[in-house]
Amino acid sequence: MATHRFLQLEKHLLRSEELMQRYSTGIQEYFDLNQIVSSTSTEEERFPATSTNQSAVTACVLPHHAVIREDKLTTKLRIVFDASSKTSNGKSLNDILCIGPALQNELPAVILNWRFYEFVFNADVQKMYRCIDMHPDDIPYQKIVWRDNKRCLQEYCLTTVTFSTASAPCTAISVIHRIADDEKQRFPLAENVLKEEMYVDDVQSGGYSLESAIKKRDQGKAALASAGMELRKWASNHPVLLESIPLEHQYSGTLLELHSDEVVKTLAKTASHRQYRYRPDYLQRYDDNEFIKRFRLSKPTFRYCSISPRTKLMLALRFYASGSFLITVGDFCGVSVSTASRAVKEVSFALAALYKDFIQLPSDPTQTVAEFFQIAKFPKVIGVIDCTHVRVQSPGGGNAEIFRNRKGYFSINVQAMCNANLMFLDLVVRWPGSAHDYNIFRNSRLKFCMEEGHFSNYFILGDSGYKQTHYLMTPLVNPSNAPERLYNESQIRTRISIERCFGVWKRRFPVLSIGLRISINSTMAVIVACGVLHNIAVLSKDPLPPMDELSLLEIPEDAAENNSVEINSNSVARNRLIQNYFARL
Repeated sequence: MATHRFLQLEKHLLRSEELMQRYSTGIQEYFDLNQIVSSTSTEEERFPATSTNQSAVTACVLPHHAVIREDKLTTKLRIVFDASSKTSNGKSLNDILCIGPALQNELPAVILNWRFYEFVFNADVQKMYRCIDMHPDDIPYQKIVWRDNKRCLQEYCLTTVTFSTASAPCTAISVIHRIADDEKQRFPLAENVLKEEMYVDDVQSGGYSLESAIKKRDQGKAALASAGMELRKWASNHPVLLESIPLEHQYSGTLLELHSDEVVKTLAKTASHRQYRYRPDYLQRYDDNEFIKRFRLSKPTFRYCSISPRTKLMLALRFYASGSFLITVGDFCGVSVSTASRAVKEVSFALAALYKDFIQLPSDPTQTVAEFFQIAKFPKVIGVIDCTHVRVQSPGGGNAEIFRNRKGYFSINVQAMCNANLMFLDLVVRWPGSAHDYNIFRNSRLKFCMEEGHFSNYFILGDSGYKQTHYLMTPLVNPSNAPERLYNESQIRTRISIERCFGVWKRRFPVLSIGLRISINSTMAVIVACGVLHNIAVLSKDPLPPMDELSLLEIPEDAAENNSVEINSNSVARNRLIQNYFARL
């Protein structure tokens, strides 16, 4: 089968001298890099007889062919070894290989994390699979047919991981993780880059400051170089991050800019940036006569027909307060359904834009720590964290089911951290209902702030759905003595603040309990807007609305769900806190 495929390939290559030259050059590169060796096995060695006189397969010959991509920046022609091709026994190599677990990070999480940073860079591991040697016992399963210098057909063995094999992704990512573990003493920042900020062979990293981005770039590059891997196709939004990178190793000579028209391809995705054009204010530009000439209405009439910002705000607030259909809210304010929809969307996005002004981590944690301490004497707490589901309608499309949560309805899983006064300190509104609470935290800006030491020696409290770390304190599953029971009681009484915060938030804005029947993007804006308004109401000391029929429609939170993760993976800090503090109370 493989020999027949090779002869067919050879006929095709001989039709184009240039194609034949490029293909031969690609195969020759394997020889130059010692990534291919001659096969010396005989037919008897390849199919040895067993005790039952049945032949056992100890080798496999892979067909190969060319894939031409003229749009590629580096490799225009790729040689593909077909491990899915059926052999003489009716099975392919991929049919019998163990694929292994899916170790690659989630692509949306990698991209979203990357966009958190102010200074970013991305690069590609050059020929990552071919940097990993195969075990000598496995090499015979990667044979190919090629002509030697005498133009005779000869079998050769590939000695490195082959791209098309089913086990290649798991093998390669396992090696990357091993590099991170082996080199974390010399390059501590590289561990997070290689484990959390890579998608297969693409590195997407950066830093909140230029200095931290440079350190992560250098340590990640050095850690990979220790295993003979090199990074290529470098791109960044700051020239300093590319100064030490040779020009031939860069993606292009330009920087990543939001207003750039250049299309940059990374992570197998192509993205170009949207352009925003200036829109003139014709009310200010033209006088009354010119305005009537162009728009057929006078300015006073035009203003009379327009909805005032005050009306738009009241319409949106009524929507938040009632959770009614847009037609009902529109009738309340005397406007059409489409006008009500545009008003809710416009006001929600405008309020959500105030996020950084009203939802922010404490600049001085002293007062926050003191207020939490008064609840149950738990020390050094700067916030309590949890997630809550906001019901949405099915978004439709092929990805609709990722919004279905473990309760069976469609939702957005909202992560929040609040203080003792029930004010939001952090709000993450972008994950579908099927996302695990800890996975949301693991990919949040809050986690990176804590790990980079922005709040060193302070704690966040979470339930058993989160992983115990040196800064995130979770309850003990089975407390065995008085100090441990005291720790659990104090932790739970303090952490309950976030549950109270969710209750107050959803009572103030019942639309979060009843559910939203608008687009996902508008839904996210409404949730953030309600968070901003909640903090404004707390700062203004507004009383809670009275209990009415809307409160009876609220979806209860199930705090007793068994949604825990492994909690004992890093309990040293918790044990130290129990021994040094709670044991002395």
